[in-house]
Amino acid sequence: RSGVPEPAGWASYFIDETARHTKQYYLDLIMIDLAGIAAEQEVLGSHSDGSGGDERADLVRATDRATKIEAVFGMGERLTSHPSRDIGELRKLRTLDWQLDVAVQKILNEQFDRATEIIRNNRAALEELVEELLLSRFVFPAGVKKVFEKHGGKVTVISEPS
Repeated sequence: RSGVPEPAGWASYFIDETARHTKQYYLDLIMIDLAGIAAEQEVLGSHSDGSGGDERADLVRATDRATKIEAVFGMGERLTSHPSRDIGELRKLRTLDWQLDVAVQKILNEQFDRATEIIRNNRAALEELVEELLLSRFVFPAGVKKVFEKHGGKVTVISEPS
């Protein structure tokens, strides 16, 4: 079917925007956002255009989160905070402030490398999950955990301390 967008895959999770989070929490989310790109590059040799270019795309979310770390939350290389959370304003700020853009790129590169290492270290589990998805088109979190543990991988739930 031409022209009809169909999702090829996604993961959904809930983020409580009203809760307080640490820098590591946001870095973990960025790493998760970049894991699909890392997996495509490891398995296919390059990633597709689905990773960016749309408000809901993984790379856009990761870039916006890294910008918030650096420009809003005071968790970046500079101890500064821009008073707006308006993403359009922050994107404009990133284009005008080359130091901010460099700092955001550094975060993205570090978290992409982290995601790539996890993919490489868990390649057998990844391949089994791909087979499961091809058969059933869906895997519940418990199924993902079971596959990773079967292959000796560690499953970590990302959450904040209560």
